[in-house]
Amino acid sequence: MGGFNRKTALLLCIVLSLVFSNLGVVSARSENGAGGMADLQGNWAEEPISRWLDQGLIAGYSDQTFRPGSTISRAEFVALVNRAYGFGEQGTTNYSDVPAGKWYSADVAKATLAGYVSGFADGSFRPDAVISRQEAAKIVAGLMKLETSGDSSLSGFKDADRISQWSRPYLNAVVENGYMTGFADGTLKPTQSISRAEAVVLLDRIAGTRIQTPGTTGGEAEETIEGNVTINAAGATLKNTVVTGDLYLAAGIGEGEVYLDNVTVKGRTIVAGGGENSVVLNDANLNEVIVEKAKGKVRLFAKGKSNIAKTTVKSEAKLQTENEEQKFANVEIANRGENVELQGRFGHVDVKNKLTLVVMAGAKLDELVVGEQAEGAVVNAGDLAVLISVVLNASVKMDGEGTIQSVEINAQGTTIELSVEKYTMGNGVTLVVINGKNVTGQPDSNGSSGSGGTPPATTAPPTNPEPSPSPEPSPSPEPSPGPGTGSGDEELPGVYAAAIIGDKVYSYFDPYENYSALSYVLEDSVNEAVYGAAYSGEDGQLVEFMVEEGAIPASRYAAYLTDGIHYDLYDFPMVDTISANEAVYGYVYYEGLEDIRYRINDYIVSDLGNQVTEGALPLADGDRLTMSVNEYFLVQATWNAAEKKWVLDKVGGISAPAGLTAEPVSDTQIKVQWEQDPDADYYYLYTSDSADGPYVPVTDSSGGKLKIADASYAVSDIAPNTTKYFKATSFREDIGMESALSEAASAKTYANEHLELGFVPTDSVLNSDEPILYMTDKANKKLYALNYETRELASLSFDLPPESLTYADGEIYVSLLKMKHDPYADKESGAIAIVNAADLSVEQVYDIDLDPYDIAVGRDGYIYVSSGSGQWTDVISYSRSDTALILVEKSTIRQQSYIEMHPTLNKLYAINTDVSPRDLSAYNLLNGEFVEASYPGGYDSPYHGTYAMSTKFRLSPDGQYIFNGAGTVFQAADNQEDDMVYVGKLNKGFEGIAFDIANDRFLTVAANAKGIGIYDYATFAQTGALPTDGLGQAVFNGGGQLFALTTFGEKSIIEFIRS
Repeated sequence: MGGFNRKTALLLCIVLSLVFSNLGVVSARSENGAGGMADLQGNWAEEPISRWLDQGLIAGYSDQTFRPGSTISRAEFVALVNRAYGFGEQGTTNYSDVPAGKWYSADVAKATLAGYVSGFADGSFRPDAVISRQEAAKIVAGLMKLETSGDSSLSGFKDADRISQWSRPYLNAVVENGYMTGFADGTLKPTQSISRAEAVVLLDRIAGTRIQTPGTTGGEAEETIEGNVTINAAGATLKNTVVTGDLYLAAGIGEGEVYLDNVTVKGRTIVAGGGENSVVLNDANLNEVIVEKAKGKVRLFAKGKSNIAKTTVKSEAKLQTENEEQKFANVEIANRGENVELQGRFGHVDVKNKLTLVVMAGAKLDELVVGEQAEGAVVNAGDLAVLISVVLNASVKMDGEGTIQSVEINAQGTTIELSVEKYTMGNGVTLVVINGKNVTGQPDSNGSSGSGGTPPATTAPPTNPEPSPSPEPSPSPEPSPGPGTGSGDEELPGVYAAAIIGDKVYSYFDPYENYSALSYVLEDSVNEAVYGAAYSGEDGQLVEFMVEEGAIPASRYAAYLTDGIHYDLYDFPMVDTISANEAVYGYVYYEGLEDIRYRINDYIVSDLGNQVTEGALPLADGDRLTMSVNEYFLVQATWNAAEKKWVLDKVGGISAPAGLTAEPVSDTQIKVQWEQDPDADYYYLYTSDSADGPYVPVTDSSGGKLKIADASYAVSDIAPNTTKYFKATSFREDIGMESALSEAASAKTYANEHLELGFVPTDSVLNSDEPILYMTDKANKKLYALNYETRELASLSFDLPPESLTYADGEIYVSLLKMKHDPYADKESGAIAIVNAADLSVEQVYDIDLDPYDIAVGRDGYIYVSSGSGQWTDVISYSRSDTALILVEKSTIRQQSYIEMHPTLNKLYAINTDVSPRDLSAYNLLNGEFVEASYPGGYDSPYHGTYAMSTKFRLSPDGQYIFNGAGTVFQAADNQEDDMVYVGKLNKGFEGIAFDIANDRFLTVAANAKGIGIYDYATFAQTGALPTDGLGQAVFNGGGQLFALTTFGEKSIIEFIRS
C-alpha cells in the first residue's frame, strides 16, 4: 500500500511510439519471421533487425525489403537514435547545411540538444553524408556517457596506427565496452561506412534489454539480466532484478515516473528522462548514477533501504531521500548552471560549477565542498537543514534558515546568511561576511548559531480568506513528543493521508509502536508563522494531534512530522472556509500534489484551483463535507454555524480498484477484471487508445457512464488487432464519491475470429466441392468435418486410429492404423475407410496387408497407399470391390514417404522422410499400374541433395510446380527430362501452403511462427503478409474464405483471416 507523498508529484504516464520513418521508408512490420522483410532471411543481423522491426523501432521499405547492406546517412542515424531513445526536445542549431523544413532538421536539433552530436569545425553537419564507424563511435560514446580518454583498447588492431587522433578516444571507449568489434582480418576500419544492419546491431548492443511499455518487469524471485537495460516508457517498474551492465533511463520516459524496486545495478545508472517527480528508488542498490537530461528537471527519490554510492549531476535535478535510512553517499554536481535541490540525507557533496544549490528544509549534509570553478555559486539552506562540514574554495553566497556546524572559508568575498556554529578562514582570507558582519578568526563561544526562523512565503490562495483573529504563533517551536517517549532509533511511520480541521491534525499512519512519541510542526505558507501540534489520541492507525496555539488561520500548510530526532516533511490539506460576496463558503487549502476532491452536500469540487464557482452555495448549519485525500483517506465533517467551524464526523477510505488485468476474448472483445472491493457499490470502467490517455468512460445505452456491479466487464465493438488501455474506479453510493483511477491495464484484440477445435488435428484436406474441411484426430480415433461457412463441426468415430486422408468425388479416404510404424517390421497390416462426404457415414472399411502411411486417389478411383513400415518397401495401387480392396500393382518406395497425386491424375509424386539427402521421386500411372519410365521404383529428381528439402510438399492446382516446405520450387512435367527441375526459391520455408490461382498468388504459414505470407505466383516473391494470433500449422483457401489452422497457447484453433 502506498503512502501520502513526501512533497512528490503524481504519476504521469507517457508512452512514446518509436517509429523509424524518413525518406522512402514506410512501416512493414510482420510477425512472420525476419520481420516480414524479403531480404533478411539468413542475414547475419537477422535476429536483432527482426526484433527491432517487431518492436516498432525501425521499419523497412515499401517493396517489403529492409536493405541491410545499404549505407545509412548521418541524418538517418541520429533519427534512429532519437526514436529509439525517445529524444523529443529540440535545441537551437546553426549548422550551415541544415535548413529549416528539411525532414531531418528536427532530428538534428534534438540530437544537438541531447548533446551526443556536435557537427564539424566548418559549421556544417553533413546530414546526407554516409556515417562512418568512427563517427558512429563518437555518437555512442556521447549517448552512453562513456569515459573518452586513452586508446589502449585499439592497440590490438592491425590498422591502429591509421586511426585518426580525434576519433581514438571514442573508438577506444566503444571497443572497451564491447559495443563495437573488429573484422575477421584483424582491422577496425574506422573510416568505413556503417550499413543499416550494422547500425541496428550497434544500437541493439548498447540498449541491451529494452523496456518500452508501462507495467512491471520482474517477478517475486530475484532475476539477473546480463548486459545493459534501457527503460523507455513512463509508468515502468523494474523489480527484484540485478543488472550486470548499465541501466539507461531514456528520454522516452518524458516527464513520467519510473520505479526501481529492489534493483541492483552493477554498472552505471544513466538518467536521461523523467520529470520533477520521476525516478523512485525503493530498496535500490546503485553503484554510480549519472543525471544528464537534455532539458528540464528530473527528481530521484530514494526510499526503503536504498543506497546510492556515487551520483554525478550534470543537469537540473532534485535528489531526495524519504528519511535518514537512505543516503546519497557521494554527490558531484557539475551541471550547466541549472538549480539542484537536495532534500533528505547526504554524505559528501561536491559543487564543481557556478549554480544555485538548494538544500531543502530538514536536509542533512555530512560535507559540502565548493570547488574553485564554482565562484559565484549560491547555496540556500532551508529551515532545519543541517550542514555538518562545509569547505568553500570559491567565493559563494550562502543564505536561508538552516545551520552550518563547521565551515572552512578559503576564498575572499564569501557571504553567509545562515546560523554558523564554527568557522575557520584560510591564509590571506579577510573579506568574509557572516550574518551582516565582517569577520576574522574564530567565532565566540556562543558562535553565531541560531535555529528555527520562519519559512519562505509561498503563493497565497486565489482568494484571501477572512478567518477569525489569529493566535500568536510560536517564533521557534520545539516539537513536543507528547506523553510518550520515542526510542530515538525508530524510523518514522509513513503517512498515508492527513488533514487539518480547526485546531486538530488528523493523520492516518503506517502501523507504529508508539504514536504518542510523535508531533507535528506546521508552517503557514502565507502568514509566515509556525505552530506546534502535539499527540492527543489515536484510533488504530488514525491519530489525532492538537494544535498547541488553538485554531489556526485558514491557509496552506507544510507539516514536519518528528519524534524529536527524525523528521519527515509533508503538505497537508486544511478544511476551512473562505469569504466571498459577503458570504462564507467551504474551502480546502492545499499546495501539495495529492489527488484531493470534496463535495459539500451535492456540490462537487474536483479542481482545488477553482473551488467557489457559480454552483457553490454559502454554508448553512448542518452542511455535510466529504473530502477524499488520495485513495486512503476520506474525511467527513459537518458545519456548525453557531461555532463557525467544521466538526469531524469520521475518517475512512475509498480505494481505487486493485489488481486490474485485461485479456482478449475475441477479435472484437476484451475482458477487464479487478479485485472485488467490499466497500464499493459499483464500478466505472474507462478506456483509452494510449497509456497516457485521455481515458473516457464506458457508457450504457443512454450515453451515461455504465455502472458495473461485478468486478469484471467485457468491452465489445473494438476493432481487430487493436490495443486498448483500461482504468477503473470504485463508487460509493452513500457519499456519492468516485475513487481515483486505478493503475492501467492493456490488451490487444485478436487479429482474427477464432474457432477452438478441442483436439489436435493429425491431417487435413479440403472438400473441393463443398465448404468443408476434413481433419483426422488420431489420438481420439475420430474424423471431423468443419463447415467453414456455418462454423458447424461434425465428427465420426472409428475403432482404429485414423491418420492420413484425401478427398475425391464425394468421398473421403482415410487410413486406419493397426500397428506402429516400424522400419523393422516383418509383417504389415492396416485398413482404409471410405466415408460418404454427404452425411459423414462409413461406406466401407477395407483391411489391407500394408501399414498405411499416406494415401492418394487417381483416375478411375484407383487408390494409392504408401507404407509406414519396413525400409525399402512398397507403394501399392488398389482397385475397389464391394468387399475388398484388390491389389493392382506394387512399386518400390522408401518407407514413410508422403505421396501426392498430380492434378492430371496420371502421375504420383513422393518424398522420403527418413534419409538424407532427402529427394523427390515420381511414378507414371495408367489404369492403376506403374508404367515406364517409373517401373520399378519410379524415378528421382535430377539433383539428389543439391537443394534443401523438408518432408512437406504440395503440387500447385494447375500442375505446373512442386512446392517444397524448405522453400524450394520445382517444375512438374510429363517427360522425365523436364520433371522436378529446380525453378526458384521462396524467401523462407513453410509448414502449410494454399493457392489462389485466380488472383495469381499463393499463401504460406511457417512452422511455429505467426503470420501468413502472401506471394506472387509468377515470380515467387513475397508481396505482403497477414497476421495470425497462433503459430502456423496449415492454411486453406476455401473459395474466398481464407483460414488457417494454428496453435494458440496449447490449443488448436481455426483462424478465419480478415484479408
